[in-house]
Amino acid sequence: MRILQLSIVAVLVKLNYDDLLRKSCHFVDFLILTALSLVLYPHIPFQETLLAYSLPLLLSVSYTLSFVRSSIGSGDIMFLFAITPLAPGIKAFQLLFIACISALPFALYKYFSQKNISKMKASDYYFPFIPFLTLAVFIITHL
Repeated sequence: MRILQLSIVAVLVKLNYDDLLRKSCHFVDFLILTALSLVLYPHIPFQETLLAYSLPLLLSVSYTLSFVRSSIGSGDIMFLFAITPLAPGIKAFQLLFIACISALPFALYKYFSQKNISKMKASDYYFPFIPFLTLAVFIITHL
């Protein structure tokens, strides 16, 4: 049991490293994280799983529609899919809320530190969000 938990932490560290420094994540890492989460927490009721998976599904729909374009990236959505067994039910929504609140000071600092905000395109603005999602996972699971 402890080995599975340490494996999840190792995959989370790798995903954070990739998101912060490489600005991209590998799909295989998300699959490994999902498999480890499902093996570690197989007892989650179906209704809670369905509710928890509705959040990344809604975000993925908003990601594909051009007129309702979400600011969250595809890697962040896949991360939410992968960690859903760790935060079942309404905890998935709490997780996203905690991640957004914890990222707000960093986002405001980054936004106001840009010298040419008016010349900056939305595609030029990159914000690593997986570290804040990881922090929120630890807050949800350990508090």
